[in-house]
Amino acid sequence: MADIVQRIVAEGHQLGHHTWDHADLTTLSKTEIIAEMTKLEDALRKIVGRVPRYMRPPYGAYNDTVRAVLGSLGYKMVLWDIDSGDSLGYTVAQSEQVYEANSNYPTPHCALNHDPLSTTVNDLAPFAINLLQGKGYSLTTFGTCNGDTNGWYKEITTPSTKDNTWVC
Repeated sequence: MADIVQRIVAEGHQLGHHTWDHADLTTLSKTEIIAEMTKLEDALRKIVGRVPRYMRPPYGAYNDTVRAVLGSLGYKMVLWDIDSGDSLGYTVAQSEQVYEANSNYPTPHCALNHDPLSTTVNDLAPFAINLLQGKGYSLTTFGTCNGDTNGWYKEITTPSTKDNTWVC
């Protein structure tokens, strides 16, 4: 997946953190949470020379321990106010209905969609973009939307030369 991560950064998109193994962080110890975070940090540092400032906990699961550990590592947690249901197997039509049923979005607004799903990328995303722009929303990165003046990344460095440790 290194090529995908490189493309995200090269195209100017904001890269976020989502843990190494997609574990429910509320079931892990502090040491295990740190390992989930730092293993992906190391990979991203090697591949693109970036360590994200923002992270979305898998399943939206967090507790006081997760918040404390993420804060100590310098992360800002990202959550959403609408879930398209794509990861639950919703059809594009069902996900579109979720968007249409939620016509009074807060500002700022963050939707949960999953880009590994081709129907989300090719069908649902264009629908959602048109719908939200039609309602007057400006689409931007999470960091920009929240007025973050510290930048999108905790660390920016030079990526390493590709070798067998380039995995994510």
